[in-house]
Amino acid sequence: FDGVAALILNRSTAEFDGHLPLLLEAVCDPSASAAYPMQIQDGPCLQLDWRPLLRQLVRDDVATPGVRAMRFHRGLAQGVVEVVRRFPSHPVILTGGVFQNRVLTELVSEALVADQREFWIPELIPLNDGGLAAGQLAIAAARDVTQDGS
Repeated sequence: FDGVAALILNRSTAEFDGHLPLLLEAVCDPSASAAYPMQIQDGPCLQLDWRPLLRQLVRDDVATPGVRAMRFHRGLAQGVVEVVRRFPSHPVILTGGVFQNRVLTELVSEALVADQREFWIPELIPLNDGGLAAGQLAIAAARDVTQDGS
């Protein structure tokens, strides 16, 4: 997000963590319907390949910052949803600091609803780093139960 925001908004410095992504989200033009493409790299761990998205974003220098910002968000949302579709039986929880971004969260949520896919967005536990301790605690508790045999 920081790199894309720097490219689109022509900014080289941020005043605080998340500053440029916040600015990028704020300029999104919801009327821009196209998306910059992302591809999924298969392997032991699926990865979103940002290269096609970045190539298209750089070439699209005649579009307004708002259009480019929205195309970026749409492309990323489509990539996330495509990964989710690869795991139809797994639960989906939209968490991590990136899902503090309202535009991205709404785009992913709309696509998951259209797919009739159940998903959750944390309400009591923070989405960002503040939720790490809760996740670590859940993993430790699960391991403890597994090791105890109970």
